[in-house]
Amino acid sequence: MTAEPPPSASAGPRFVGRVDELRDLLDALGPRSRAVVHCSSPGGVGKTTLLRRLAVQARNHGVKVLELDARDLDPSPEAIEAAIVRAAGASRSRSAVEAITAAAPGLLLIDTVEAIGATLPWIFCELLEALPPGVVTVLASRDPLDARWRTDLEWAPRLRLVSLRNLGPRESSELLAGYGIDPADHDEIFAFTLGHPLALTLIAESMRASGSRFAHLSTGNVVHELVLRFTRDIGEPLQRRALEAACVVRVVTEPTLRALLEIDNSYALFRWLRELPFFETVHDGLRPHENVRRAVVEDLRFRDPEWYEGLRDRAHAHFEALALRLDPRDEVQQIARLYDLSFLHSQNPVAQRFFDWSANQPLFAAQPTARDIPGLEDVIRRFEGPAAVQWFRYWLERQPEHCHVFRDQALEVVGYHCAPVLTAAGLEAARADPAIAGAIEATARHGPLRGSEVAVVTRFWLCATRHQAVGPVQSRLWLHMVRTYGLTPHLAYAITTFADVDFWEPIFVYMGFSRAPAGDYRVGDRRLGVMMHDWRARSYRDWLELMARRQTSVAPLPAADTPPPPAVLDRETFARAVKEALRQRGDARTLGRNPLLDTRLVRGDLSPDAPLDERVARLRAQLDEVCATLAESDKHDKQARAVMAAYGRGAPSQEAAAEALGMPLSTFRRHLKRGVELLVERLWEREIGPGSG
Repeated sequence: MTAEPPPSASAGPRFVGRVDELRDLLDALGPRSRAVVHCSSPGGVGKTTLLRRLAVQARNHGVKVLELDARDLDPSPEAIEAAIVRAAGASRSRSAVEAITAAAPGLLLIDTVEAIGATLPWIFCELLEALPPGVVTVLASRDPLDARWRTDLEWAPRLRLVSLRNLGPRESSELLAGYGIDPADHDEIFAFTLGHPLALTLIAESMRASGSRFAHLSTGNVVHELVLRFTRDIGEPLQRRALEAACVVRVVTEPTLRALLEIDNSYALFRWLRELPFFETVHDGLRPHENVRRAVVEDLRFRDPEWYEGLRDRAHAHFEALALRLDPRDEVQQIARLYDLSFLHSQNPVAQRFFDWSANQPLFAAQPTARDIPGLEDVIRRFEGPAAVQWFRYWLERQPEHCHVFRDQALEVVGYHCAPVLTAAGLEAARADPAIAGAIEATARHGPLRGSEVAVVTRFWLCATRHQAVGPVQSRLWLHMVRTYGLTPHLAYAITTFADVDFWEPIFVYMGFSRAPAGDYRVGDRRLGVMMHDWRARSYRDWLELMARRQTSVAPLPAADTPPPPAVLDRETFARAVKEALRQRGDARTLGRNPLLDTRLVRGDLSPDAPLDERVARLRAQLDEVCATLAESDKHDKQARAVMAAYGRGAPSQEAAAEALGMPLSTFRRHLKRGVELLVERLWEREIGPGSG
């Protein structure tokens, strides 16, 4: 039977397209055919409508049709047999095969096969295998047919696979025309729905009911209804959870699904998501349509807020672990994970105003080439004035490794970021740059850089066309900033400059920065503002944890929830405090007033609100750990023993300590002096990092 199926009004005036699929299905019919056709598609794409149309066309050609919907059947051979017998109008005493043979249909249609998927072995091996020639079976399911049957040597020759996809532009327009929708709206509706039949139908029905043009239609309501219609038919709880998880994160991958759902294998779930009509494949995973994401998340937050919060917590832990574990040289993957972390803030009313997550393609960072320089100078001149160009050249010459252009897929420069890393020695030398002079003023109240500590000053950050406006380029530059903070050893200060600091202040306060008006500066006739973060107050990992807590805050969080920065002591004051701590070691009350208790040496390993007794215990532990380390060294064991005898064992005097060690007093005092010096050196290294001066 190869003729074009004749039109039939009984199939409904709005059935469009599927000409090739109908032809293939009708071609399978024949007096000796035993073909089995498996038709699969996501929900709402039109399997059931196609089966109904096929039934009409087959009957118009004189073919008897037996139809069965498995939606409400128990997934057992007994239930399926009973349903087939009823549909065939046969006696209950007959088997399904006997009932079908007696009814002699040319076409057996079974819809919603995913509901009885567990019985497929019985359907294939017991039911279909026993059917007489001339009966063509069509199985319709949301799930693709398992490879077990597709690759079976016996079944493969009999199988035909039909995979339905969305309608094309012409078919979509035909469907909309059937509802009387103005052709002027067709292209825009197709772009919104991507040809998904159920979405097209919902929009057409809404427009016809309201008399509105598409531009004035509340598409969010349409999408919400689409999602509700789709999800209420999801019979597998884990699939529903997978959909929810995929809508919480920026893009979903198999590892992400495993982490969020706490399962060992996510292949089947990922494949299922990939078939959904409102998911698209992007360069790094699957992404839902934004209106779908919004509908699913809003429903989940209302229906199961604890599960929603759990998904977000697991997502943050997963992406944070990846971001911290990745090789620093793998910028692309680190930025992707920071992008994922940032997206978890997309529901926050503060963060969502200042970040753009819409970019479909990544931007790549690289050092500028000679060909880039003239264009960059023009951009800086246009946005920041002629006087800023000399500082662009200044830093590009002195710290090119900290100057980056950002290129799009066409390798065009779309952004620029320059963040010099300054040491205590280099700070004054760069004071000629007004931004660095401002940085020195901004940090003055918090203490100078010490030893190997550094400051990162974001001197330039700009989009080539929109300067510092919110957008994909600005958002990518910020991720680069955050990555820089995590990779910079001994980072004490991060300072960022702004053309409009008042606009950006809320989001930087949200990120733990504080306004530093003392650092504001002028370049030519332009005034720039400064925000600052003291990284000595908490580690990069702790900062990521702080950001996790801020994801769901409904109001801007003040900087007050950031603990005061640790006390910043110069080397001389620090050494004096160590010597006092040694003398005070046995007296908790006196030791509780030691200035070391507020330094990073002590606070670094404790929670920001650690009580005094915990800090005292941590200071004692630091003293003991360093002494023990020195004692293990053949070179310094005598000095360590002298320190422990004098301060760790309660000796009433140096004479008594020297006698206990069997040393002359002069020798003991020499070892003690050197031991205290070594102790100060090691503790100072712990305070500010190794390699300090």
